[in-house]
Amino acid sequence: HKRCCAMIVVSCDEIEQKRRLREIRKMSTEAIEARLSTQFDSEYKEKRATFLVRTNCDLTMLERRAENLYVNLVEMNRSLH
Repeated sequence: HKRCCAMIVVSCDEIEQKRRLREIRKMSTEAIEARLSTQFDSEYKEKRATFLVRTNCDLTMLERRAENLYVNLVEMNRSLH
């Protein structure tokens, strides 16, 4: 069993999550609730994350967050070797 060296969690608030599922994936309220009920809640995942990327933002900010994550992952990789 090999452990991973980092856990990345990509998260948004529940309202945004449901909106995306409804509008982008065309899911019904019942299907959304069924899906979310099978997942760990965001707080649980976020507490365990090495890196957390919140996506409740505009595209420009999200690009900055992604770039920051990349820099951090590169640095982490360098420190492992």
